[in-house]
Amino acid sequence: MVLTRMVTLQSLPIWLALLMPISNTHNSIYWMEWVFAMWLYPQLWGFQMQAKDSLAAVLRVLRRARGLKAEDFASHIAPTHVNNLENGKVSVTLETLQSVSAVLDVRPITLLILAESFRGKVSPADMLVDIERELNDLASPAMLKDFAGQMEGGQLVRRPSGAQLSLEKLAAVRKCKSQGMTQREAVLELGFPTSTVQRYWHKE
Repeated sequence: MVLTRMVTLQSLPIWLALLMPISNTHNSIYWMEWVFAMWLYPQLWGFQMQAKDSLAAVLRVLRRARGLKAEDFASHIAPTHVNNLENGKVSVTLETLQSVSAVLDVRPITLLILAESFRGKVSPADMLVDIERELNDLASPAMLKDFAGQMEGGQLVRRPSGAQLSLEKLAAVRKCKSQGMTQREAVLELGFPTSTVQRYWHKE
């Protein structure tokens, strides 16, 4: 996939990147756009960039690859906001990301994966491996049930502010601790978020 290749090769000097063979005209244009984006953001070549900057680069490249102008987003988002996003002047909300991705015809998560892999200097494929591992750790039956319990009638269930103590969870964590498990092992055993196990681990 062209994008995978582009992120993998981003550490090459620009003059060498321009010499890389591309299979067809469409991909050549796509590759040139990506190199141009990296040239616009010199910090991408050796420094940790801000998340909004990596997303800005991704949005520029994909919009141009789709042959779109900022005005083409007008039905979903103000063109001036598109320009601000592409210049790294503002951070993006989930709602804005959904609007932008709808025009670009990609999933919001795809934009985030591309931006984060670009920022972390890893290929999207490698990042997907890490994401799959994290999901496997988190998507236990108990966790999925807990997710579903946060919604009622299509609306988010309101909860009191501040951390709420669950005696049931506390007992479960204490049991794992008494059996000599580590916090990591308790997370896998119970299907609780790591933060939850950490919060209850030292409760007396």
